[in-house]
Amino acid sequence: WTLPMFHCNGWGFPSTVAAVGGTNHCLRDVTIDGIAAGFEAGVTHLCGAPIVVGLAIQAAERTAAARDGRRVRMMTGGAPPAAATPRVEASA
Repeated sequence: WTLPMFHCNGWGFPSTVAAVGGTNHCLRDVTIDGIAAGFEAGVTHLCGAPIVVGLAIQAAERTAAARDGRRVRMMTGGAPPAAATPRVEASA
């Protein structure tokens, strides 16, 4: 897991993966090496905070040969930048 299961992006992910017969891989620490090990073990989908995207890209580059063209899909989400917040609030 590259995202806490209580996080809004992760609430339904564990049960959805199980519902479709997938396997959940949980990480104690989210690191490039941990994510790369997941990719090498066959992980195809993950979710994470925006900071994890950079780690996942580096892990994907490290494991490109081992994945042999297999794609990895990632979902991410985050709060808007502070500068955008007043514009959104003003348009509401």
